[in-house]
Amino acid sequence: MTWENFLRQQAKEKGLSADLEDTLLEAIPSASKAPQAQKKIAISLNIWLRENNYQPEQFIDLVASKVVDNFMYLVCLIDALVKTEYKNFDLNELPPNLEQYYDLHWRRMGMTEPENRFKVMVIYTIKEIGTPIPKEAIADILETDLEAVEAVLNNWFQYFKLENVEGELCYNFYHLTFRKYIELREELDSDKPMFREVNQKIFRFLKQYKYRGEG
Repeated sequence: MTWENFLRQQAKEKGLSADLEDTLLEAIPSASKAPQAQKKIAISLNIWLRENNYQPEQFIDLVASKVVDNFMYLVCLIDALVKTEYKNFDLNELPPNLEQYYDLHWRRMGMTEPENRFKVMVIYTIKEIGTPIPKEAIADILETDLEAVEAVLNNWFQYFKLENVEGELCYNFYHLTFRKYIELREELDSDKPMFREVNQKIFRFLKQYKYRGEG
């Protein structure tokens, strides 16, 4: 069974309409209409399977048993498995629900490490601003270059959606459950200082923007 057929089967079992099914599938690189994207994901997954000693059928059965109750869990997982951070990952470590998977993914992506503090602040900025925000504004708020922000957004693209706001492309959370996960992190003692810093930067940015507008 191919990935595309497996995903379609899962979608149908969840009672999704054909339109919604296609929308979900297109959110996954392997189901992209672009042949190059399909080829890239297939090669990456085949390498992952070989390096982790999984047969395709065994892999599909195991993943299906873990994510059977949440199709969006499957969407996030397939994107994650081709990342270098998931090399040598044991699928038996997959938690039983999407919310717990977010925490596993956060740690696998190194977001609890001091050297990745900037990446965390990009995501926290999107949460704290509360409305769709262009990447240029994120860069201005964090006082950094645009390329650094783009790198973070590209690495977490499955978790954000692009919205056209008055002709400007803006980022917002794609999954409400992921936004709730980020909100829970605001209560962690380890992360409270970053949230405070982000809010201070947002305040300064909005204050400067207001003054520029009045000028």
